[in-house]
Amino acid sequence: MEYKSADTRRAYRMNLRKYLEWANTTSEQMIEDFKTAQDKSQWSKDVGNRIMEWYNQSIGKGIQSNVARTMTIAVRAFLGSQCDRVRIKRGRIANTKPAMGDHEFKREELAKMFHYADVEGKALLSLGISLGWGVGDILELKWSDVGPFLDSPFVGFYWQRGKTDATIRAHLTPEACESLKEWRRLNPDAEYVFEKRKRTLNSILKSLAKKAGIQLRGTVHFHLLRKFLMRQLSNAHINEWHVKFLIGKTVPADIATYLQQNSDQLIEEFKNAYPRFALTDVSREVVTELEEVIEALKQQAAEIERLKTRIADVEAKGNILAELKTVLTRVVS
Repeated sequence: MEYKSADTRRAYRMNLRKYLEWANTTSEQMIEDFKTAQDKSQWSKDVGNRIMEWYNQSIGKGIQSNVARTMTIAVRAFLGSQCDRVRIKRGRIANTKPAMGDHEFKREELAKMFHYADVEGKALLSLGISLGWGVGDILELKWSDVGPFLDSPFVGFYWQRGKTDATIRAHLTPEACESLKEWRRLNPDAEYVFEKRKRTLNSILKSLAKKAGIQLRGTVHFHLLRKFLMRQLSNAHINEWHVKFLIGKTVPADIATYLQQNSDQLIEEFKNAYPRFALTDVSREVVTELEEVIEALKQQAAEIERLKTRIADVEAKGNILAELKTVLTRVVS
């Protein structure tokens, strides 16, 4: 099995190992059982029943149904890639249930957390809100991926989600660009933006909430930033498929192709929604003014480069004239 995210590979290996220990078998033995089975269809049903037994026992031990369901996916994926699809009757494994008891962040709360955060906290919080990615993808993000965009807020780039391979059209907010540049200054030799474990990213977010004095109305974890961004983009009346494409939820191939061909529209939609998830007090007018300032700075930089080239040309011509003068002086003398 091949997965882009190292976290996904690690989780699948761990869950497969748990099943093998429970079933008192090995991956090699399961493959051999499939190869020697005369009735492949019956083999699929029998293995499916065995997995269901493990699933039900896990729930009986207090494991949440969402977690138990995820555990079975690793085993089924392994067998599907090495043997054949495992048959489990629809409905026997519970569908994913929405998380209950989570804190629902308000923009003002996140802005307060950003205000009290240190450099690392500001970089993590602003990046998490800009992208709306899960922990696994954040941990896979390299400086080479975001470096070219740190001086160009809102300019988009593409990413492929490790968990589902879904294509993402990602954008960085002004706060993310500035915070990441400062974080980069403190970590000039790092390859990854956050070379941390999942627990660490969650703990940073929790500590920021505590430091800012946020009165929590449920549990806090990093995935809440993804939920927050999705909610704000939806509240800005952006098309459902566009919202999913912006945060990396799976969309039909034809819609994904269409959206990739209309990236300018996605940028405008993200900009228009930005005041809803900005970590500083902004308005659409402020965003427009910021864009004008950025464009003016770019033009100034281009003018400076043009003047440097001009000066170099003049200096070169001056050296040539000086050499000609020397030669003429020698000839005359």
